[in-house]
Amino acid sequence: MSESPVTELIKGGYVHALINETKSTENRRSYESYKIKVNGLDLEEATIEINSSYLIEYERDSAGVLKQISFWKEGITP
Repeated sequence: MSESPVTELIKGGYVHALINETKSTENRRSYESYKIKVNGLDLEEATIEINSSYLIEYERDSAGVLKQISFWKEGITP
Protein backbone atom coordinates (compact mmCIF):
# COMPACT_ATOMS: atom_id res chain seq x y z
CA MET A 1 0.00 0.00 0.00
CA SER A 2 1.25 3.45 -0.76
CA GLU A 3 0.23 6.51 1.19
CA SER A 4 -0.51 10.01 0.06
CA PRO A 5 0.74 12.73 2.39
CA VAL A 6 -1.31 14.07 5.28
CA THR A 7 -3.16 16.96 3.72
CA GLU A 8 -5.63 18.43 6.20
CA LEU A 9 -5.94 19.44 9.84
CA ILE A 10 -9.56 19.37 11.00
CA LYS A 11 -11.55 19.56 14.24
CA GLY A 12 -12.86 16.49 16.03
CA GLY A 13 -16.43 17.68 15.65
CA TYR A 14 -16.02 17.52 11.89
CA VAL A 15 -14.53 14.02 12.11
CA HIS A 16 -17.46 12.90 14.27
CA ALA A 17 -20.03 14.35 11.86
CA LEU A 18 -18.27 12.90 8.82
CA ILE A 19 -18.14 9.42 10.33
CA ASN A 20 -21.78 9.54 11.46
CA GLU A 21 -22.82 10.68 7.99
CA THR A 22 -20.79 7.86 6.44
CA LYS A 23 -22.29 5.24 8.75
CA SER A 24 -25.89 6.39 8.29
CA THR A 25 -25.87 6.81 4.51
CA GLU A 26 -28.37 4.43 2.90
CA ASN A 27 -26.30 4.06 -0.26
CA ARG A 28 -23.01 2.90 1.27
CA ARG A 29 -21.39 1.53 -1.89
CA SER A 30 -18.92 4.40 -2.04
CA TYR A 31 -17.87 3.83 1.60
CA GLU A 32 -17.67 0.05 1.74
CA SER A 33 -14.38 -0.17 -0.11
CA TYR A 34 -12.28 1.47 2.61
CA LYS A 35 -11.77 1.36 6.37
CA ILE A 36 -11.85 4.29 8.78
CA LYS A 37 -9.44 4.37 11.72
CA VAL A 38 -8.88 6.89 14.51
CA ASN A 39 -5.44 6.99 16.16
CA GLY A 40 -4.66 3.59 14.66
CA LEU A 41 -7.79 1.94 16.09
CA ASP A 42 -10.72 0.54 14.16
CA LEU A 43 -13.65 2.92 14.23
CA GLU A 44 -15.66 0.71 16.59
CA GLU A 45 -12.90 0.91 19.23
CA ALA A 46 -11.90 4.55 18.78
CA THR A 47 -12.90 7.66 20.70
CA ILE A 48 -13.19 10.99 18.89
CA GLU A 49 -12.51 14.07 21.01
CA ILE A 50 -14.79 16.80 19.69
CA ASN A 51 -12.57 19.75 20.69
CA SER A 52 -9.30 18.23 19.45
CA SER A 53 -7.67 18.63 16.03
CA TYR A 54 -6.99 15.66 13.75
CA LEU A 55 -4.74 15.06 10.75
CA ILE A 56 -6.13 13.01 7.87
CA GLU A 57 -4.04 10.26 6.27
CA TYR A 58 -5.28 8.62 3.06
CA GLU A 59 -3.91 5.15 2.25
CA ARG A 60 -4.18 3.87 -1.34
CA ASP A 61 -3.14 0.70 -3.11
CA SER A 62 -0.72 0.63 -6.04
CA ALA A 63 -3.59 1.39 -8.46
CA GLY A 64 -4.55 4.48 -6.46
CA VAL A 65 -7.74 2.98 -5.00
CA LEU A 66 -8.57 4.34 -1.54
CA LYS A 67 -8.20 1.58 1.07
CA GLN A 68 -8.22 3.43 4.39
CA ILE A 69 -8.73 6.87 5.90
CA SER A 70 -6.99 7.43 9.23
CA PHE A 71 -7.62 10.36 11.54
CA TRP A 72 -4.70 11.08 13.86
CA LYS A 73 -5.17 13.33 16.87
CA GLU A 74 -2.75 16.25 16.61
CA GLY A 75 0.36 15.39 18.59
CA ILE A 76 0.07 11.63 18.04
CA THR A 77 2.50 10.33 15.43
CA PRO A 78 1.09 7.83 12.93
